[in-house]
Amino acid sequence: MPGPVPELTARRANVEALTHMETTVIWGPGIGGPILLIQITLVLIATVRLVNSARSLYLRWGKRFLPEDVLTGGVDSDRLAASALANRLPCRALLQKGADLEFSREAADPGKVFYTLGVADSRFLYLWERYRADVDSARRAALLVFLLSMVAAAYSAFPIYFGHFNNNTHGGFWSAFWTVKDLFMLLGYGWSCCAVLCLASSFFDRALANRKACWNFFCSRLKNELSRQ
Repeated sequence: MPGPVPELTARRANVEALTHMETTVIWGPGIGGPILLIQITLVLIATVRLVNSARSLYLRWGKRFLPEDVLTGGVDSDRLAASALANRLPCRALLQKGADLEFSREAADPGKVFYTLGVADSRFLYLWERYRADVDSARRAALLVFLLSMVAAAYSAFPIYFGHFNNNTHGGFWSAFWTVKDLFMLLGYGWSCCAVLCLASSFFDRALANRKACWNFFCSRLKNELSRQ
């Protein structure tokens, strides 16, 4: 049987050498492999923290209640704070009702309501600050992933170029072209994770801001109703 064509054999060996070279640059000895592992660790930690925040902000659904339920003492502070974080406060109902709320003023206990609102406000602010810290942590992780991607690309530039140059018969121009292509591919991994973390952080940041605005409006409206007695 005739042996393999020398040209095809050389081309196949060239492709295998390039593939091995690119893999070695990312995972091989040096700082390329550790940088990639650090990036993966940062992304995983930030993802776990954001998922934990999402459970409280979106998955803890409960039965909606009316403002009158709070004024008459029908809602405890823990449920009130959890409902505020889960966007279950009847803020739209308060806006639609206008200036007056219909409730039994004889059944309302201003002292108890002020105490409930105070305890719920403390719990809400504590949890809100914790979730805001998780969002800030994800944003810092995105920045670190971005910077580490730049460091990895700078470290890998010369090894990739010389690897292409030694395995390429087209000269320095095509070696530089394939080097730029590989560097953008290497940067794309980190930048994609950075973009996802930034988008998620912005999404949760806006959600927390809306929760806090609704909570402040809700508390001020109920306190105004009690002060009218």
